[in-house]
Amino acid sequence: MAVEVSLTGRVAVVAGAGRGIGAAVARRFADAGAAVAVVDSRLDRAEATAEAIRASGGTSVPILADLLDARSGTRIVTDTVRNLGRIDILATVAGGSWAYVPYRRMHEVADDEWELIHQLNLTYVFRLARETIRTFLSQGHGGAIVHIGSIAGVLSSPSAVAYGAAKAGIVSLTRSVAHEYGPDGIRVNCVAPGRIETPATTPAAGERMADFTNSIPLRRTGNAGEVADAVLFLASDLARYITGQTLLVDGGATATPGLLPASDTPTPC
Repeated sequence: MAVEVSLTGRVAVVAGAGRGIGAAVARRFADAGAAVAVVDSRLDRAEATAEAIRASGGTSVPILADLLDARSGTRIVTDTVRNLGRIDILATVAGGSWAYVPYRRMHEVADDEWELIHQLNLTYVFRLARETIRTFLSQGHGGAIVHIGSIAGVLSSPSAVAYGAAKAGIVSLTRSVAHEYGPDGIRVNCVAPGRIETPATTPAAGERMADFTNSIPLRRTGNAGEVADAVLFLASDLARYITGQTLLVDGGATATPGLLPASDTPTPC
């Protein structure tokens, strides 16, 4: 008997879907039959992903949103319901560290840098998930949420303590919300990638990249599609009895005794 991943008839919201992992997730959802709200901070990127989905026969709308705006969660949910009728799935992919705050030791981290990293990686996740859950409850048919964390949230994160703390917060948020809303038919899970090559990945020197790759049991870095496959699984009915979990997509990196030691120019996860 063939096993099919189908999201036909469902509506998915993907935050950070303009490029990289988010764009891959949006395309996977669409390929499985979902209508997709493509959310990004740049309209050109959101439109490009949405157009690619439509060109393949899918249904998609672009939504421009500044996730640092406290009102963005409400606007994203409202725009999605107005354009696509409902929401069944949320994937919170947007986030980042090195592109916004330089890597530095904890005693050198400024308050505004700490706050920015948490806004980018945790606070917006809470706000958007909160608004989505309100919609799930009003619709009365449950739903699925998949957050993107990082192995930085389950291991130490030297020279990137704010990022690691924010991603650890996502792991805890996932467990708590899954526990709280399980009786309502709402599943909440997290995918925690290791080193994934995307347009936003920190460039690494050849020797250091080789060292990092050699520390991964599968001896290579991952790609956005491999993370998207995990997100699709957790959002689908194949994972209908899975909630509150964090799935590590890291090539086995967290199964080893340890990753690379701290350095002045760390490679983020």
